[in-house]
Amino acid sequence: MVGEILAILHNYFVKEIHTGRFEISNGQLQGVDIAPGQFYRVIGSVYNDGVYKYPEAHQADESFQGAVWTLAVPQDLEKLAEEIKAYNEKNQAGPYTSESWGGYSYSKRTGNNGAPISWREAYRTRLARWRKL
Repeated sequence: MVGEILAILHNYFVKEIHTGRFEISNGQLQGVDIAPGQFYRVIGSVYNDGVYKYPEAHQADESFQGAVWTLAVPQDLEKLAEEIKAYNEKNQAGPYTSESWGGYSYSKRTGNNGAPISWREAYRTRLARWRKL
């Protein structure tokens, strides 16, 4: 979820960029100094492009030529990502927020354009402070 949010924000909070040949063995990235709990982005890999949290990431073993960005994701953003994840689990895709039988009625969950409210819309203002254009 954090990787998806960072991509939408156009802000990866890059701390350092490492380029060259990298090795992932036993599911862990080798040769880059990453602190426990720190996020990093892999670019140029066949199997592992994306954002991961060290050491929780369990990646496919490979050797690749590319880049690894160490990131300094704010703790507030990481907490918000957990909140968004819970929102998504609670608000599964579907057009209705409530239904009733008998005289049958329903309520639709919609935004200004009539489409269902996504987490992007629900959290837009709270994410705005980190957004880069």
